[in-house]
Amino acid sequence: MRVGAENTRPLSRSRGVLTGSSSAGNLARVVQEDTLLACRAEWRQKSFDVGGGYGLAVMSWSDNLYAFGQNLEGAISILSDWADALQA
Repeated sequence: MRVGAENTRPLSRSRGVLTGSSSAGNLARVVQEDTLLACRAEWRQKSFDVGGGYGLAVMSWSDNLYAFGQNLEGAISILSDWADALQA
């Protein structure tokens, strides 16, 4: 199976979509990576500075999203940008 530039081998149980956290995490990864790549330049100015020229903007665990900003407004803005990207 090919998704964008990624190739993956289907599991032995390849009929339909598997339910549960393993399938949710794998399917969400595609959307998350696409959104991260589209928004990363804009988020750099809003992100929490960790030093060395790096910033922490978002982290995810399966379908949960955590935002980190220089301040509360920055974190909220990152989440708002994320929602806008998903609706586009």
